[in-house]
Formats: sequence, structure tokens, C-alpha cells
Amino acid sequence: MVEHRGLVLHVQAGDNSPYEMFDDAKLKKSSDFWVSKHGAIEQYVETGVDSAWAQHEGNAYYASVETEGYPTEPLTDAQVEGVAKVYAWGRETFGWPLQVVDSTTEKGFTYHGAGGVAWCNHPDCPGALRKAQRPRIIALAGELTGG
Repeated sequence: MVEHRGLVLHVQAGDNSPYEMFDDAKLKKSSDFWVSKHGAIEQYVETGVDSAWAQHEGNAYYASVETEGYPTEPLTDAQVEGVAKVYAWGRETFGWPLQVVDSTTEKGFTYHGAGGVAWCNHPDCPGALRKAQRPRIIALAGELTGG
């Protein structure tokens, strides 16, 4: 990684762990983390050392978190807590600020679609419902880290 700007929220557009797919280097598909609907967290690369394939040109600057489910579904309460735990860890480890951003250059909690074509052209990732939950995640990450 070139810089530790923060975390990018993604949606899996599917159910169940993507471990098999993310563990196959030939596919060039992975994320730093994945959070299940039940709040289970899986980590696929050594964040800060290795890069995942999640957001192409953004991989050198941001860590990534895939979330189980579909863009038309909000994150479950367990997922909100799981993503907040990931963000809290990043805050303590890399100093990620407790802020929501809609940018590919600012530090904080952004989303995959913000990156446009340079980030694999997924404008609807993670979906409006999940994007709207980022302030709640940041608030909980703040509680977990003492603000």
C-alpha cells in the first residue's frame, strides 16, 4: 500500500462466504475483509502489507470490506457491528479518521461506486441503502475506539 486513507464499502451481490473465489489468485478477485449477515468477519490479505483486488486503482490507498447480500438489502445490525469493528481496527492500526467521505482521495469511509471507471466501474456498489448506513458504522467505530 502507498497510503492508508481508510476503508471502502462493497456489496458481494451474493450470499455465503466468497472464500473459495477470493483464495484463487488466478481470478484476481479479493477484498481485505468480508462481513457476513450474521457478523462473522473473514480477512483475506494482510491489510497494509498486501493489496486486495477489490477496487483496482484504489487498492494502493484503501482497504476494502465486502458485505454479504445484495445492493437492494440494508446491512443487518450484525453486519453494521462487524464493519464497525473492522473500521475501529483500522483506526487504531492506521489512524483512519472517523468520517464518511464520498471521495477517492479523502481519508475516511468511502464506497466502491465513488471510484467510477478507475475502480472497476461499479457505480451501484454497495447500493444506496448500504451507503446510507456508513454514518452509523462510523459512530459505532468511534464508540469502540473511545472516539
